Amino acid sequence: MKPIRDCVARNFQFSNAQEECEKDTAAVLVPKKEEREAVSEQASRRSSPSRHVKALSTVDLTTEEVGSLVCGHIKEGEVATLLSSGSYGVKVRTADGQIGWAYAGHFEVVNAKP
Repeated sequence: MKPIRDCVARNFQFSNAQEECEKDTAAVLVPKKEEREAVSEQASRRSSPSRHVKALSTVDLTTEEVGSLVCGHIKEGEVATLLSSGSYGVKVRTADGQIGWAYAGHFEVVNAKP
C-alpha cells in the first residue's frame, strides 16, 4: 500500500491519481494540454482586480506547490482569497484562515467574494 500512497502523494493535483497509481505505482502524471492552457490563462488574469477563487471540488491544501504535506482543506463551492499563482497550483487563504497550495484546475476565478 505504501508505494500507492507515495504515488498518489506525488500526483496529488490530479483527480485520477488514485486509479492511475493503482495501475502503475511509478506513474508521474502530467496535465493535458487543455489543463496547461487553463492554468496559463488563470496566471495571465493575475493582474485583474479579482483576487478570489471558488473551489470546483473538495481538495487538500499543501504546504508547497508541488508537495504532499497537507496543511488544510477547501470544500467544493467555497470561496478563497487568491494569494499567488505558480506553474500548476495556486496559493489560497480560506475563509477560516487556512493557507496552502492546490492544483489550479480545481478552482475558477470569481469577481467578488459572496
